[in-house]
Amino acid sequence: GVLSNLIEVFDNRDQDQSGNDYDTMDKEWTEWYSNGEKRVEVSYEAEGDNNVGKGSGSWSIWFENGNDKLTQSYTNGKPEGKWSEWFESGTDKKEYSWKDGKLNGKYTEWFESGQEKIEGEYKDGQKDGSWTEYYASGEKKSAESYKDGSPDGKWTTWYANGNQKQESVWEDGSLTGKWTEWYADDQKSIEGEIETGQSTGKWTEWYADGTKSFEGTRKRTIVKEKWTSWHERVQASLDKQE
Repeated sequence: GVLSNLIEVFDNRDQDQSGNDYDTMDKEWTEWYSNGEKRVEVSYEAEGDNNVGKGSGSWSIWFENGNDKLTQSYTNGKPEGKWSEWFESGTDKKEYSWKDGKLNGKYTEWFESGQEKIEGEYKDGQKDGSWTEYYASGEKKSAESYKDGSPDGKWTTWYANGNQKQESVWEDGSLTGKWTEWYADDQKSIEGEIETGQSTGKWTEWYADGTKSFEGTRKRTIVKEKWTSWHERVQASLDKQE
């Protein structure tokens, strides 16, 4: 991340050409691009001798055209407060907050056009409550619900044309309840029930023209495959650290 990169810069700057240590590990310095635009500005106070990574301060980086690129702050070596990122054009890219080194509060991403891309909430480093993702057009792409970091509640995805694509229900991290899928033209394609991740009861499938293609109670491989795909997506979402 940016902190480790800047710490590496500090480490490389902590000795002058003669090999002597600088007098202090506290840092206030600025760098510029060759065109005169500011590149990096750091105000950082280390905690103890040779302990750059445990300090507190703020970091700002700019694009060569002078627009903001990112701002970050740390307390005792941990991310703290609001962090912001921008596109080179100057429009907002990401905004989120940290508390005691953990993501906490509102998280937002935007497309370069200014259209919102992702919005949600973190609580003590875990996703919590409603999370929504949008297409560049502004149409909803997905709506997810979390409780203490685990999927919980209704999850829905949409096609780019605004029609619903899939709907399922999570309970304490497991798929359970009704599962429904649609074709892009809003024609239903699959419907059934899931209990703790396994298909159960009657399942029905339809062709794109609306004609029924299957109805029965046997376990459906396609359901297990899609369930696995959902789990992979959820895990990737939970693992992602911004």
